[in-house]
Amino acid sequence: MSAFLDDFLQEDTLLALVGSRARFALFGKHPGWDDFVTLALEGRSLAVAKTLLFTEGIGSQTGSDLYPNQERIDFDHVFLWQKAKQFIIGLIWQSQDSKGRSKYPMIFCVHCIGVAQPWALHTLLPKMEQVRQGCIATSSSEEVRSVFLRLKGEMRELVATAPTGDAQLDHRHAERARFISRSEWGMERGKLTGLLDVLAGMAFGPVNQGALFRMAGRHLVDRKAEVGPRAQALQIRVPPCGGSAAEVLTQWSDFLGYLLGWRLPALFVFPRQKNWLDIVVGEPAPSQFTFLRAPLGMIPLESDKTRPLNAAFKAAAEQLLAEYLNPQSSRQRPNRKIARLALLVLGPLVAGAVLAAYLRISPPEAIPGFLRDLARVLGNPHLQFAP
Repeated sequence: MSAFLDDFLQEDTLLALVGSRARFALFGKHPGWDDFVTLALEGRSLAVAKTLLFTEGIGSQTGSDLYPNQERIDFDHVFLWQKAKQFIIGLIWQSQDSKGRSKYPMIFCVHCIGVAQPWALHTLLPKMEQVRQGCIATSSSEEVRSVFLRLKGEMRELVATAPTGDAQLDHRHAERARFISRSEWGMERGKLTGLLDVLAGMAFGPVNQGALFRMAGRHLVDRKAEVGPRAQALQIRVPPCGGSAAEVLTQWSDFLGYLLGWRLPALFVFPRQKNWLDIVVGEPAPSQFTFLRAPLGMIPLESDKTRPLNAAFKAAAEQLLAEYLNPQSSRQRPNRKIARLALLVLGPLVAGAVLAAYLRISPPEAIPGFLRDLARVLGNPHLQFAP
């Protein structure tokens, strides 16, 4: 496994508890500087994010025409990069340096550790937007610094008293119901079922029986296909299924995390003036960041593609969606593997305890001869060792 998969979004949570649960980065191009500027880059994960997204990703697209006969969209994105209880929220916007060079954007990121993600998206994004607007409104480097430091302090204070990452896990039934009932999924949720077939292929291998959904600690869907470890990330484009950026990112991360778990980081990128969301699962290669500026004609919605699905898969998909809506009921269902393990471990112990009790109290004639010495050791008052 690569260093990215081992280390990215894996900062020490205990250190965050005694320090700060939020770290910040602001970098890119701005008219207040002659070239690239980095005003903040706190922590290992933000440094990795800058390298992958900005230096290698966007940087690999500036010197060649990657969009034949297509018009690139402007930088105006909100993104969420998450693995389990750590995540980065980011804004990307069109900008240029003092010499007018505009191939690179400006990017502002906040890395949150142990903070409830829905709270962070709905509370921090408005503050982050103020940073963006402040940068756009001035060509002065000093004003940019002032705006950034002031709002950074305000956000750090908010995060200090924020709810933890476990605070909002089981109160999302209404949001989940709205999500899977969206009109974008078509008649009888046919497009969503087809998309589940694609998402099943995002499960990280090697998996002996094929690409499987992880759901409540067990596998629900087996597509009987050989899948090995992914050399690079998988990227798909889906309908946003929401209004605000916070709503879109909260809902899709909840859905994907529920289906696939968080063994791999997942990147969700929402272009605010467009009607789609890009999702990248795993370690992205620089060339994969083409999606940032690719129009819909170049990368279509995955849910619009038709694919044959058998009845067994459709039934399993419906079962999965039902359990997604009611996670409590699926968690309360007995886990047969755990029950078998408990029986294997506890069975001999219980049997031994019953035998010991029997040997301690039974009369000699009820105890087989080969067990009478053991009964004496256990203190059976009817059996005494010869003096």
